[in-house]
Amino acid sequence: MGQTDIDKAFFKLARSERNELEITDVNANYLQRGQLRHMVIPESALWIDTGTPDSLVAASLAIQQHTRDQASEIGYLEIAAFRRGYLRRDEILRLADHAPSDVYARRLRLAAERGE
Repeated sequence: MGQTDIDKAFFKLARSERNELEITDVNANYLQRGQLRHMVIPESALWIDTGTPDSLVAASLAIQQHTRDQASEIGYLEIAAFRRGYLRRDEILRLADHAPSDVYARRLRLAAERGE
């Protein structure tokens, strides 16, 4: 079995001061070879590093607060697909009928009703 490009890039890395392999070094390697594709993340995007157990908990709490305060739909893949035209209204309503929780089902139905 052959190595992937990412495997090869990791073998060339030196450990950081934290004694870890850094993903930014992999990105720099791809950039140097002209193989890095990217997109600009809008300033409104919520970006949270979750590299440690504490930062994962902090991210969870931040997402909870953001979702509550902004009426945001973080994690509602069906709504994202509906907004982009990958799901029709009848399809999202059918998914709501089989949603894992009543709260989730209500949010899917609300998105369908609003035409989000």
